[in-house]
Amino acid sequence: MISRTSVRLGAVATLVAGFVAVQQAPAEAKSAGSSASFDDRKVVQLLRPGAERGKGGLALHMTSKDAVSAGNAAVATSSCDGCHATAISFQVVVADKSPTSIDVGNVAYANNEGCASCEADAFAYQFVLAFDGDASITWAGRLKLARIDLALFRLARSGSSADQIQAAADGYAAQVVDILSSELRVRPVVRKGVQKQHGPGPKSVSRPPDALAS
Repeated sequence: MISRTSVRLGAVATLVAGFVAVQQAPAEAKSAGSSASFDDRKVVQLLRPGAERGKGGLALHMTSKDAVSAGNAAVATSSCDGCHATAISFQVVVADKSPTSIDVGNVAYANNEGCASCEADAFAYQFVLAFDGDASITWAGRLKLARIDLALFRLARSGSSADQIQAAADGYAAQVVDILSSELRVRPVVRKGVQKQHGPGPKSVSRPPDALAS
């Protein structure tokens, strides 16, 4: 009997400022209740003997909200003999216009229970960036991210080993970092301080003739 029971929490750490630096400056006034919440997850649960299934993909979110909440999760569980469950979830969040609050969470969870020759693998990658100015991604960048989304979909269904999937996913994560580094455009916010004072010029002083002669 061969079984692998594993529980992984946060197997791949959240990438907040590790690859592309977070830049923040004093926030501009924003309307009350300006918030955005993103929840991305890939969940695979196998119960039928011999089943093999995977879910994988990349989600991109752009927001200008003041408060940003982002959660990403990959969950794979197996409780059947000869099963292989794979979950891969990539989340990219780009927040601009100086968000004052960013709450992020990233979790990878894999578990086998009561089964023989069963496998469960989960991989979660999260990329969160914040900027002061107006941020956008080029069409070329969006196309590259879409290709990675498709590649992750195929990878999760490939039936490859955990080590092979890990190596491939790390490679795609490096590509995401390159794309965010080269295809993100941020328009700086210009803050200007100007002070002008207008008033009467110097007063003229008239003197009597004798005073001028002395």
